[in-house]
Amino acid sequence: MRKKITTIITVAACALSAYAFWNIEVPMDGDDEHHEHHDHDEHGHEHDHANEVVEITPEQLKIHGIEIRTATAGRLQQSIKTPAKIVVCANSIAHIYPKVAGSVVEIYKNLGQSVSMNETLASIGSREMAEAKAKYLANSNRNQLSEGNFQREKNLHEKRISASQEFYQSQNAREESLIELELSRQNLYALGLSEQEIEQVKYDSPDLLRIYEMRSPMAGKVIARHVTSGELVAIDHEAFIVADLDKLWVEISIFPQDRSHVKEGQNVVISTHDGKTAKATLVYLSPILDEETRTSTAIAEIDNRSGKWFPGMFVDAELTTSVVTAPLVVPKEAIQNIEGADALFIPVAEGFSVRPVKIGKSDAHQCEILEGLAPGETYACKNTFLLRAQLQKDEAEHSH
Repeated sequence: MRKKITTIITVAACALSAYAFWNIEVPMDGDDEHHEHHDHDEHGHEHDHANEVVEITPEQLKIHGIEIRTATAGRLQQSIKTPAKIVVCANSIAHIYPKVAGSVVEIYKNLGQSVSMNETLASIGSREMAEAKAKYLANSNRNQLSEGNFQREKNLHEKRISASQEFYQSQNAREESLIELELSRQNLYALGLSEQEIEQVKYDSPDLLRIYEMRSPMAGKVIARHVTSGELVAIDHEAFIVADLDKLWVEISIFPQDRSHVKEGQNVVISTHDGKTAKATLVYLSPILDEETRTSTAIAEIDNRSGKWFPGMFVDAELTTSVVTAPLVVPKEAIQNIEGADALFIPVAEGFSVRPVKIGKSDAHQCEILEGLAPGETYACKNTFLLRAQLQKDEAEHSH
């Protein structure tokens, strides 16, 4: 039994020794070659993109809208971009109040409707208007009587038939009636009647004496209405707001550090986040800083006959402060960043090669090229992101 156990122990020891021998890590020539090849692959990924070619056919060029341009000199505009708001021009808005108190008889214009100058917006029945017209008619009749009496006394006086006292009394009565008539006429002017309407009062029916017509003092659109039929209104009741929206103002916030670059007459480009743009002209720069925002307000005037701008819109305003000429400029969209470096795509026989460039000054749309491109060379200027995408795709396929 003891001999059997001894034999088993001896066999187990031999097995353990054999296992240890075959698992010893021994450097092999093949392993060295593998490590060297792996290092070579790692360095191979860090290659230079210069002169790489993106192959593309003329048909693909046309389909994708990739445009080619010749490198030339150009102008760079230095500008300030700041928030702004579209508002109604202060000279093109009218807040309309009734000149007399009364009840609204009829409304002729509603929200959004166009009106011409002096067009009737609503009519109001007013005791004050009736009294003013009646007084004018009475004074007009009195003046006619006094005028006739004066002419008669004048003829008699010239023929020495009547006394001088009667002549002078008629003359004074005539002058007083003229003064009263003119006062009543001026009162009707103050209530909004025109010369023609005042003359028409003599021929109107009695039930029209109380009617006051509320008119628009300007051409434009009704942008607010605060009256209803039958409503009693006072002279401090704002009934309508009419505005001419063909020209609008742009209120621009100017920060103190930019103020020295802003002046009246400057060109302004107005833009929205959805790409809508328009040109405007700076017409006013406030000399006062707002206490809360610490900015001053500049106002630009914008042509809105197209009707695409609306009061209350928030926009961006870009003011050109200076213009410099650069010997070589390209559109910003022509530049692509390839692995951290700026580059252009240059046309070659097979397609486009990648050309690293050095950028100088820039504005919102263009940038100056200091190195990597010569005047007269051609380059891809539009939709170059498609070329970059193709380059990345080619590299990915090559790596596999």
